[in-house]
Amino acid sequence: MGIVKERRSHERKNLPVNSVLVYYRGMRVHRCDARDVSLRGVFLRSPSFPVNIGAKLSLVFVFQQGNVIQTYRKNAIIVRMSREGVGVSFLSSGNRANRNKDSMREK
Repeated sequence: MGIVKERRSHERKNLPVNSVLVYYRGMRVHRCDARDVSLRGVFLRSPSFPVNIGAKLSLVFVFQQGNVIQTYRKNAIIVRMSREGVGVSFLSSGNRANRNKDSMREK
């Protein structure tokens, strides 16, 4: 059997995300863990997710190191669902999105 080539266009980051707060239509609907964070998206671990594919979300990534808590906001859309959670793709929103990508890249 041959070597399987990675199909991902962006490297996954192992970020110290404590949790992700998920907002849908301005209301907080969920809190979950993040896995496989990249510049284009993230997998949100949760066996039950309150919205479906195509839903636009606002995500707040919470990082805590000691007594310092930092948050980063990203808009995203759900692109796939599984028993373990949902895959979301980040939506770009001009310059602010680029600043957020740079901030996440530095982590």
